[in-house]
Amino acid sequence: MENKQVRILNAALERFNHFGFLKTTVDEIAKQAQVGKGTIYSYFNNKEDILLALVDREFTKGFTVIAEAMDQEKTAIGKLKKMLQTSIDYFHTNKLVSKVMAMDPGLVLSVITEKNREYQKLSIAGIKSILEQGQREGVFRKVDTERVAYTIDSLIRSFHYLNYLGLEIYKPEEMLDSILDLLSLGLNKR
Repeated sequence: MENKQVRILNAALERFNHFGFLKTTVDEIAKQAQVGKGTIYSYFNNKEDILLALVDREFTKGFTVIAEAMDQEKTAIGKLKKMLQTSIDYFHTNKLVSKVMAMDPGLVLSVITEKNREYQKLSIAGIKSILEQGQREGVFRKVDTERVAYTIDSLIRSFHYLNYLGLEIYKPEEMLDSILDLLSLGLNKR
C-alpha cells in the first residue's frame, strides 16, 4: 500500500473515531491526511470505499493476530481458547470496531455487509478446523463441524454486535470462562 493511501486510511480512521462515519467528509479526511481531495479519489471512489478499505485492513490484522496466537497452541482446546480470547481482545480494543462501528452501527454495518460475509466464512473455516482437530485428538465428540463452527462464530459476533450497539451488560473478557465452559460441555466426549 502506498504511503499516501496509508495516510488517507489513518486520517479517515481518526476522523471516523472522533466524529463518526456520517459526520466525516472526504474534505476533512483529505485535510487531515495532508493530501488533495483528488488524491483521495485516485485511490477510492467514495467515503464508503474508504470504510471498506479500513475494514479490510483492520480485520486482516485481526485475523493475523488471532492466527499467530493460535499457532502457539498445539491442542484443539488450547487453540479454541486462544481464538476466543484473542478475538475478544483485538476486536474490542480496535478503534474501528469498538468505536467507529458503535457510533453509526446501522449505516456502517449496511456498508460492510458483503465484507462481513467474507470474514464470517474465514472465521467459520478456522473454527471448523479446530473442531476437526479436536475430534482427531479424541477430545471433542462427533458433531456437524460446519454447524457448530457457525454457532461459535455467531456467539463471538454477538459480543461484538452488543459492543457496537452499546448494549453489553458484561465485558466479553469477563465472559470468556463461561463461554469456554459452555463450549466444553457441548463438545467434550461423553
